[in-house]
Amino acid sequence: MPIKSIPRIRSRFRSSFDDDDTGVFEGRKRPEEPAVIEDKYDDVAYQDDFRGSIKSEWTVTTSGDSTATTNDGILTLNTGASVGTAKILGTQTLSLTDKKTIYLTFRTRINTDHDDIELSMGVDADGTGASGSDHVLLTNDGNSNNLILQNQKDNTATTSANVAMTNNTWYDHKIIIEGDKTTWLRDGVIVKTNEENIPDDIDLKVFFMVDRLSTGDSASQTLEIDSVRYWSEEGIPSAAPSITVTKEIFYPPTVFSPEGESGLGDFDYLNMSSTGRFRLNMYTPLDFTSLTGVYVVIYPDATETVQFDVTTDFGAVGEALTANSDSITNGTQAVTQNQITELDISAAFTDLAAGDYIGMEFQSDTSSIRAIGVRFKYT
Repeated sequence: MPIKSIPRIRSRFRSSFDDDDTGVFEGRKRPEEPAVIEDKYDDVAYQDDFRGSIKSEWTVTTSGDSTATTNDGILTLNTGASVGTAKILGTQTLSLTDKKTIYLTFRTRINTDHDDIELSMGVDADGTGASGSDHVLLTNDGNSNNLILQNQKDNTATTSANVAMTNNTWYDHKIIIEGDKTTWLRDGVIVKTNEENIPDDIDLKVFFMVDRLSTGDSASQTLEIDSVRYWSEEGIPSAAPSITVTKEIFYPPTVFSPEGESGLGDFDYLNMSSTGRFRLNMYTPLDFTSLTGVYVVIYPDATETVQFDVTTDFGAVGEALTANSDSITNGTQAVTQNQITELDISAAFTDLAAGDYIGMEFQSDTSSIRAIGVRFKYT
């Protein structure tokens, strides 16, 4: 099954394959070029169809008579006939920090008949795939044609899903590495999911390796690779973080005595002498969870300490208006002349609940309080 366009990826370069989207190469349709999309993580987005020589984004390591070559869009790692290793290691790093998810897709074809061959493909901290190296990779378990999904972190390994690979057959692989699990898909079907020992706190690099451990027979052992894409993007946490949103309502005073309204600039306010008061009817919204604060907004006419009293009654539908009552007596707060000030009256709203209707009276004990309104904050 061809690999279709990849979401959220910017190409580092474009392949030179130019036979349009309908072209066929050796009996298989080449993957479509991924759309060029701006991505906040494009610094770890990469694709390679191995046209021409091996690009600088890979570090090549060979030993013995092994080789790493490209030909007509295929990278071939060949062990040769002697003991040796052929490997390519990506130069870019991918990380699972900050709830990111790593995606790696590629196509492979093997030609092996020698049991002492190690195949490794995936992401690794140092590109060795060795025991004690943090990694997530597909590797064989001693049978050169069987692959397993292996996770290893802090020298602890888990392996699973022994799946046979047929010689000279192309397979599409996709590895999805999240904060709490790794998923391996082959030809679009989930082969296995590992849910432990995920390298979530290290930088990883993509690598492919074939390692001949003994001479055995003289035949070369090969791992062919095509259409490599890897990228990192922000994942969805298994448990979404709790988000608290503060909401607000502003009420102007509605009933007052004995003074009337006055204006200051374009503001309307209630000028209250000692014993002056206003009343206000309010409602607690149905999305109310808890009270953040209730404040009488005033514009002081002097720098002083003002004193005030507050009484409240509140109840829900089906209850009396006075089902709940609360108050503040002789509350005080220092204020500065001609500076908008909030007098905290939250203590007069104990045990307020969603759906409550509220009646409030605010009384001044100071010669003059210029009241603008009431600010009601909740979550």
